Amino acid sequence: MGRGTAEEREQWADERRAYEHTFIMEGECKGYMILKHIDGSLFKATNGGEEVYVSQRTKEPITSSFVAGGFIVWNDR
Repeated sequence: MGRGTAEEREQWADERRAYEHTFIMEGECKGYMILKHIDGSLFKATNGGEEVYVSQRTKEPITSSFVAGGFIVWNDR
């Protein structure tokens, strides 16, 4: 993806913010609701009891208030 132009970076940020308040329906983070886009591919999500950071590994389309999957729990390196 690279750094991109200012307009491209704005578009990418808008695309990631669109995931906020959607539910992940598949994979490791199934049932989590995305609360907030943090930076790049990093988001904050909740499973109803705890808040965790999740990373978007594959870009999935949003349908209604659901996203198919493509997220994993973030592990600090």
